[in-house]
Amino acid sequence: FNPILSVWYKNIYMSLHLDNLYYKNCPNFPPEKVFDFSAEVAARAFALFSVWDKDNSGYLEYPEVREVLSALTSKRAYIPPPKARSTLAEHDTNSDGRLDQRELQSLLTIALDPTRGVPSTTDPAEPLRELSKRICKMSGKKLIWFIRHGEAFHNPLLVKGKAEGNEELLATARALLDPKLTPLGEEQAQGLHQKLKTDGLEFDAVVTTPLSRALQTTHIAFNGLAKHYYVTPEQTETALPRLGLPQKGRSVKDIVADMQHLSSWNFDAVIEQSNWKFDGTGFVHPLPVEERLETFVQWLKGLPHERIAVVGHSGVFDKLLGVSMKNCEIISKEV
Repeated sequence: FNPILSVWYKNIYMSLHLDNLYYKNCPNFPPEKVFDFSAEVAARAFALFSVWDKDNSGYLEYPEVREVLSALTSKRAYIPPPKARSTLAEHDTNSDGRLDQRELQSLLTIALDPTRGVPSTTDPAEPLRELSKRICKMSGKKLIWFIRHGEAFHNPLLVKGKAEGNEELLATARALLDPKLTPLGEEQAQGLHQKLKTDGLEFDAVVTTPLSRALQTTHIAFNGLAKHYYVTPEQTETALPRLGLPQKGRSVKDIVADMQHLSSWNFDAVIEQSNWKFDGTGFVHPLPVEERLETFVQWLKGLPHERIAVVGHSGVFDKLLGVSMKNCEIISKEV
């Protein structure tokens, strides 16, 4: 490892107060939960990469790498060109003069390595959260249309189970992995399609989650009304254990095999074992939704489209929009 870079990285740690990050024997971190720093970086890599990749090329060129290095300092310090170029060369494993997402992940893992600090009670994920907040400052507003998916098979079971206090019914609902739309849900999506057509609404792009109910809603409601379709788990709900399997999805391979009409959609933002990880029963985003909303919004604003619709879930939109949305309800908001 380059000794000059070692000194520079050390200065970055100090500027970010990373001396408080070491997590061994941390009292407020349960002993049974081992903090996997590399996994934490991997889970955030897509969102961070999307913010810095301003030209949507899929790579970080030299000027963008300089911005990355500046963002890693608490006061966005000036990064001399030689230092930026040497860092780029250090992490450019295929020597193409730029960084892809995995190479950025390597840079962040080294630059924010918590094991270089001293033991304390600080949550070791906090600097990553602070970094996300720092680079995701609002740069300009964009009007986005938000749509909750149509009714899925677990929804009526949950409603009835809660109303009746029926634990058996609730357990049945929570045992459904990645449930699809009910016939009513399909009708709701078709009704939304007719409303959009009547209102003369067309979209440059629709962004949906990889969960079946959102994919189906997108396909039915926006058929012929959108030019581009993006799939990302960034706006899925937090997969809390008590919520069960409906919050979990399937691999991209299984999704496309089941819904072959989606094969032309853009699944590049679904990165298995990064932001879409198999936890033993299904695929989930490993981070709580509160920790990804800001970077997700920044990613939306960075898409090269003007008219964008987002299909997602109530447990996300209530936090993002501050309202409880009904199935197939549509709300437009500047973000």
